[in-house]
Amino acid sequence: MELEVSLEDPPLQSEEPATTPVSVSFQIIVEGTKRGHKKLIDSLGYTYNIKSQRSNVTYWQCTVRPKVKPCKATVIQRSDKFVRGTTSHNHHPSPDSALTTKISSKVKKMAVQDLFKPASAIVDEIQEVGLQHAYTHDEATFKYLRKLMALPFLPEGEITLMFERLASQATTTQVRTVIEYISRTWINGSVWPPSTWSIFNKSVRTNNDIEGWHNRLNKRAVGRSSLPFYLLITLLHKEAKLTSLHIRLVSEKKLRRIQRRKYRELQNKLFILWDEYLRGDRSALQLLKACSHLNGPVS
Repeated sequence: MELEVSLEDPPLQSEEPATTPVSVSFQIIVEGTKRGHKKLIDSLGYTYNIKSQRSNVTYWQCTVRPKVKPCKATVIQRSDKFVRGTTSHNHHPSPDSALTTKISSKVKKMAVQDLFKPASAIVDEIQEVGLQHAYTHDEATFKYLRKLMALPFLPEGEITLMFERLASQATTTQVRTVIEYISRTWINGSVWPPSTWSIFNKSVRTNNDIEGWHNRLNKRAVGRSSLPFYLLITLLHKEAKLTSLHIRLVSEKKLRRIQRRKYRELQNKLFILWDEYLRGDRSALQLLKACSHLNGPVS
């Protein structure tokens, strides 16, 4: 009898072990939604947008709301206290929601501030701080600022060193203001480091290149200004499939870029200077000085 008892199977464990309540914290991201509204994120990774508001109460609803089976989980906010609703989420959380939302919000803000730069942005900064008269009437200021605007023509690894050299030569308050702007935005900034705007040994592009591509894309869209999203995706996919063909045609010299003669001459001069630098016949400082004479509007 004792033997039979010892050979009995152990009692079955409960399929759902007891769990202890998890403490959940909440944070609000200002301009966290696509439309720039507030977004609530909990520590589990669930996100909520505002459903309605009353005096001191805000009702939040889960952002996962497809047409079929939308998530009905809610949170009620009173002052700085949050209480989860009784309905559970019908989907898994995204643990990195807070990080991605913060990054997205920051990128949108920076995109609004820094649309198309850097050389044209430096010109705007020059005008804003009142250096336009000195730029056009003082030779030393003119040459100095042109060197700053020629920094994109240097190799990525030389840009910071040359900038610091130029920065040490800033003598006036106005010039130092421009230097501080460039340092903050284009040298030490996390959004546009030199690696993103150096055009060393690359074909120079103008607005006409982008506008020409946009015009061709618009023609393929049959002139529709409000193209539905699913048609836009199809159109861009077809355009992407042409990339490998264009690369092959260019490599076989069967496809050439249409370019104005003056821009072709400018491009040729730049590549000669870049080749001299790569051969060691020209230093980074000499390259910067030479490019500063070429960098500017082409009439």
